[in-house]
Amino acid sequence: MDSIPSSMYTDIRTFPINMSNRAVEIIKKSVMDKNREYKILRISVEGGGCSGFKYGLNFVRNIDANDILCRYTKEITIAIDINSYLCMKLTTIDFVTTKEGSGFVFQNPSATDSCNGCD
Repeated sequence: MDSIPSSMYTDIRTFPINMSNRAVEIIKKSVMDKNREYKILRISVEGGGCSGFKYGLNFVRNIDANDILCRYTKEITIAIDINSYLCMKLTTIDFVTTKEGSGFVFQNPSATDSCNGCD
């Protein structure tokens, strides 16, 4: 991780994605898992048509040339490709528990009910 050029990082103050305290807590626990081989959290979004956005969170080893990186906390480094970055402006990621189960929820003001995709 230390070998990643600092020019690839964006400042946390200008990073367009927020995470709730609960989401950060869950992700930190997962990052700190001693059995986890990959430590960079990739956030992605696909779609944007009539079926809506499909979001992804997974841990990766490598970053791509078009990735934007953010050290969100001491333990959490996020990688996101430029297209996902643009689609997810002002998105909040939360972790919720309901009767049906628990998981991450993406509250994205760029997601609309229309077929326009990202603005």
